[in-house]
Amino acid sequence: MFDRSLGLDDATRLFRRSPGFAAFAVATLALGIGASTLVFTLVQTALVRALPFDDPASLVWMYNARTERERAPFSIPDLGDYHQANTTLADIAVFTNWAANLTGSGPPERLEGTGVSGNFFQVLGARAWLGRTLTPADEAGNARVVVLTDGLWQRRFAGDLSIVGRDVTLNGAAYTVVGVLPRGFLFPFREAGLAVPTTLRADPRRSDRGANFLRVVARLKPGVSIARAKADLDAIAARLQRTYTNEDSRKIGVNLYPLHSEIVRDYQQILWTLFAAVLLFPARGASRQAPP
Repeated sequence: MFDRSLGLDDATRLFRRSPGFAAFAVATLALGIGASTLVFTLVQTALVRALPFDDPASLVWMYNARTERERAPFSIPDLGDYHQANTTLADIAVFTNWAANLTGSGPPERLEGTGVSGNFFQVLGARAWLGRTLTPADEAGNARVVVLTDGLWQRRFAGDLSIVGRDVTLNGAAYTVVGVLPRGFLFPFREAGLAVPTTLRADPRRSDRGANFLRVVARLKPGVSIARAKADLDAIAARLQRTYTNEDSRKIGVNLYPLHSEIVRDYQQILWTLFAAVLLFPARGASRQAPP
């Protein structure tokens, strides 16, 4: 970078004498500005800006607390008991890992996605930017439909507005695209680029309390604190532990964390570090002398 004492005329003469250095300087500035913009966008989206959901402060990530870990998934029958017996949650939605091979539209690609209950987007209070989200009717009908994130839609389908209603091939089966999510939408699985319905009533693990695979997001009832909801759910956990002494012996309660903090917690340290580095870069660079 240039010494701050250089005037515009001095800088112009220096560029003319050293065109190679001029190109390097411009490229460095462009990269620095681009990096600053990218990192700022990531920090703003993931750490600062509220999630694009209705009343995001009432959304929690609900975990099965076990003797060996604080954040564990649930079994289908256990979650059914929590859903029926609690008095503090407005609703509960589930999501699971789901990956798909996308074929038939450009080169084959392995995509990370998520399977969600039909009420998932309703519990979040999230709406599609284009088309619609998934619904309980999609789950009930075992429909082969899919919603895309804005990032996947832009990258793979070039932001084509006619994508809604078209079929895409996922794992060899045709899925109809019913919607595109708004920019800034973040799934609890951050790498997920799409969502499909998951049907628990047909799952072979539906009666197995030892099959713990469900991730859960819940919405608190108005005026209910996380502490109060946890106490309510812990009482249910204690009953389940007494009733199902083999399957639930190591399930000691429920942990609830704000959904926003859980989604971004793995990226917080690295993003803030990158953000600080980008902010410091211009100040450090400005103090360097131009080469002779």
